[in-house]
Amino acid sequence: MLDFDEIELAWQQYSSRLLIVLRPLGGTDAEDAVQEAFIALSQLDSLPTNPMAWLIKVARNRVIQWQRSDQRRSARHAGRRTSEYFVAPSHEKALDQFEVAAALKQLPIEQAEIITMHIWGQLSFEDIATVVGKSRSSTHRVYAQALKQLRGILSGVHPHE
Repeated sequence: MLDFDEIELAWQQYSSRLLIVLRPLGGTDAEDAVQEAFIALSQLDSLPTNPMAWLIKVARNRVIQWQRSDQRRSARHAGRRTSEYFVAPSHEKALDQFEVAAALKQLPIEQAEIITMHIWGQLSFEDIATVVGKSRSSTHRVYAQALKQLRGILSGVHPHE
């Protein structure tokens, strides 16, 4: 098992970015998924080669699992993601975080995930491809399309119209 110092350092390095990456998919479950991913990390003998990609994969799978359970149980949480917001890191103040959050919600979830994993999660396209189960080139193509749509949404000109 990893020692406390390794886990604490990993938490400091990755937890905020991981939460940002998960928010579009997980809404209110994102914080719990981050914590569960770090619990799973603490059980490993050593850090994975790319801890951020590993944490995203574990936390994302947890969120998906919870969402499937929620859907089977009840539809009462159907609109929960609409009340969530995107919190940009403090160095990203050039963009209004609420505008970006609203724009990301207009994208298909896969596109929003890929954008947040690359920009705020700082993952390579290869790592993102592993997380989402696509090829690197397909992941890059989705990212490019999503950026084009996001720019259009933020500027008020929708490229797909």
